[in-house]
Amino acid sequence: RLKQIIPIFYRLHLRSLEDPVHHRRPLPNLDMRGRDALEMKQAIISVEQQILSELGFGASLLRETPHRHMLHFLRSSALNVFSTRVELVQSAWNFLNDSACSSLCCEYQPHEIATASIFLAADQLQIQLPSRPPWWNACYTR
Repeated sequence: RLKQIIPIFYRLHLRSLEDPVHHRRPLPNLDMRGRDALEMKQAIISVEQQILSELGFGASLLRETPHRHMLHFLRSSALNVFSTRVELVQSAWNFLNDSACSSLCCEYQPHEIATASIFLAADQLQIQLPSRPPWWNACYTR
């Protein structure tokens, strides 16, 4: 958290100055509402955004979650299983929660992960999904 990181780096910065005022004396605490703390916070956030941008990470992608797609797909008329099989929804949701601890979100699109969670949940619960037309077509997945 920035509230914990900023004071530490502030103290390290003061020690690095080799200022005789701070030599062998307790270092002053940083006022987290002060100008220095706000400037440090903005600098950290700016650099963090630059790093994420260079790595190809777009914060706008976070609005597209697999959970949202899964609920949308199961509510769609093509699958029509949402109201009758609550355990399917819960199981698919659990698979999505587990997938969040992996690198799937970096490798696949949210709608593809949602489709996989529906398939795994249906398979686990032995629920037959529509085959004609293929149910995954409703999920925009091949």
